[in-house]
Amino acid sequence: MGAPTDDWESGFRALTKFVELKGHAGPAGRVHAFGIDLGGWVARRRIAYWDGTLSAGEADLLENLPGWTWGKPRRKSWRAALSALSDELAARPDTDLSSTLVIDGIDLVAWANAQRTAHQNGELTDTQILMLEALPAWMWDNDTVRWETGRSALEMYLREHDGADVPRSARANSFDVGKWVFRCREEHRAGTLPPDRIAELNKLPGWRWGRESDAWIQGISALKAYTAIHGTASPRQSEILDGFSLGQWVHHRRRDYKTGTLAIEKIAALEALPGWDWDPFQTQWERGFSVLTQFVANSGHARPSKSAVTGTYPLGEWVSTQRKHHHRGILSDARSARLEQLPGWRWIDDKQHE
Repeated sequence: MGAPTDDWESGFRALTKFVELKGHAGPAGRVHAFGIDLGGWVARRRIAYWDGTLSAGEADLLENLPGWTWGKPRRKSWRAALSALSDELAARPDTDLSSTLVIDGIDLVAWANAQRTAHQNGELTDTQILMLEALPAWMWDNDTVRWETGRSALEMYLREHDGADVPRSARANSFDVGKWVFRCREEHRAGTLPPDRIAELNKLPGWRWGRESDAWIQGISALKAYTAIHGTASPRQSEILDGFSLGQWVHHRRRDYKTGTLAIEKIAALEALPGWDWDPFQTQWERGFSVLTQFVANSGHARPSKSAVTGTYPLGEWVSTQRKHHHRGILSDARSARLEQLPGWRWIDDKQHE
């Protein structure tokens, strides 16, 4: 009687001899031949196949033998779960893998999470890892899975609702996208949402960092009305229009822009208004510096009198203000350096020229 063996080479060699003798690769379970328990060896290969531990190369060699079969499918085996998950993802690429998904009695989400845990613990074979990584959009990190699922559901919701705000009760593709959005906003406010995820959300048409649609509409409408009256979308910070704190609203939008939390379509709406400026103080400074450089070109020095006016621009007052800011330590090093590079610039005004 042949001895049991799990050695691949000796077992496969015995099976090929069996094929040559019998014409098929299906020995009965109790067949002992060529010095080994051939039936037992074949049974163990089938178990390894359904467990996902048989290498692809070994599986190919066996499948090329005449009459080879993998036996009766094991409904709740590793490979059966993999096959069910593969079929589901192929048929519905947007399948939510962050909640329960039961097919043929197998909770595929729980199974997928178990594989990720096994992978972290080094318990998966190379064959199992390769088969999982061959699945469409397979990811090893649970947090990444939930993020991608949520982002995909959010894209679907925004597309179907023309960019409307997302209420907390909203669902898309059987996913609680409203709750997911709420958590993203909370993490953003807490400063724990990674920058790359902030950037991804900002790119979505209609994305908002808060449920502020009514406030946005009120603010942009007031700014458009102000622009129609004054010809520019740059009100003072103290500006109030019909009881609405327009200046403060504009200030907050500029702040949102600087922190990267202003949605793309809102940025476009503001930039479409005449005179809109994301940093009016910088623009004003650059204008003063430009007028001063023109003065230098004409006069050869950067020391206009305090009363000097170029065109309608009060250049002397602007220069005086820069000196005051410098002495108070509130003029940036970069601006100070640019001024000091001008011919004849001085930080004191006791020798001004007309």
